[in-house]
Amino acid sequence: MDGGFGYFNASLSSNADVTLKGPLASLGISVGGSLSAHWALAGRLWFVGAPNPTVQSGSFSYQGEDSSVGLGALGPELTYYFMPSNLYLSGALGLSTLSMTVNGTQGTTQVGVAGQFSVGKEWWVGESWGLGIAGQLSASANRDSDQASSPTWGAWTGALVFTATYN
Repeated sequence: MDGGFGYFNASLSSNADVTLKGPLASLGISVGGSLSAHWALAGRLWFVGAPNPTVQSGSFSYQGEDSSVGLGALGPELTYYFMPSNLYLSGALGLSTLSMTVNGTQGTTQVGVAGQFSVGKEWWVGESWGLGIAGQLSASANRDSDQASSPTWGAWTGALVFTATYN
């Protein structure tokens, strides 16, 4: 499990040049097991949300209380542990959706693709539990609607998260 805070940026690739950006909260859970002393394979579900992001379109900028943006993704994750230091590198690739509310108007993208990369360190706090900290970078691409000519939302996030692992 992991949770933390960071920064969110999503841009629409069209003539409108719309960008949503701001601070985010991040939450993720992975369920899987060890393949060896160094490798772990899991299924990962992660979500990032940015309440009240700044909405920019051309020279217009708005930050309102009726706006939010969230990215959710699900897919496999592979982690490599550098033992005995318990440093790790982790990567996940999955299917994603981007949902947003701007001025009270809600919208959801089509299912797209997302990836997440983490670098972290954990310390053993019990026989089977580790607590730690990690830096995460995520990116996604989601078509705005089901039409072939519709623009694509590209999003990226960066977060600092606290982790808890049961092994």
